[in-house]
Amino acid sequence: MSSVKLFATATLLEEVCRQTNDPPACMKFLGHHPLIAKADLAGIAHHIVEYASTSAKHTKFKNHYLMLRERDHQLKRRLSECESHYEYAERYLGFAAHELEKGEYENFHDSGGQVYESAQLCEGAITAQPGGYESPLTLNNQILEVLGSCIAVLGNMLFAAKRI
Repeated sequence: MSSVKLFATATLLEEVCRQTNDPPACMKFLGHHPLIAKADLAGIAHHIVEYASTSAKHTKFKNHYLMLRERDHQLKRRLSECESHYEYAERYLGFAAHELEKGEYENFHDSGGQVYESAQLCEGAITAQPGGYESPLTLNNQILEVLGSCIAVLGNMLFAAKRI
């Protein structure tokens, strides 16, 4: 597997984050991660898939807990919808890990997009009008969106590096 090294003033992670949908959030969530800071492009991708998988599992558990405790039937229904979105994200993160291992970077990119979309759909389900709620999962969804966006960007970068 090829690795890409950038010899500008930016670190490799900064270059990845710069191409995501939310560069400041990307650096906020990933900039402190010591393994990512020292990794090559494929290593960053591997660590981000692991982080996203852990985050999706944790968020699904949190959502389930909130759903069980919720008394408002409308919000409970919206949280239930999120549960299926998190299951979908977990499934696509499993695909992403497999695609990364096999060097199928275009599919890896697509899996990242599906993770991003799953988090967005959950957040939208909770906050949608009429009768939208303040989401108790906004930060969790933002993290999954950023990680999904990173996976998509990394898929493009790895595909480009493979062609060199």
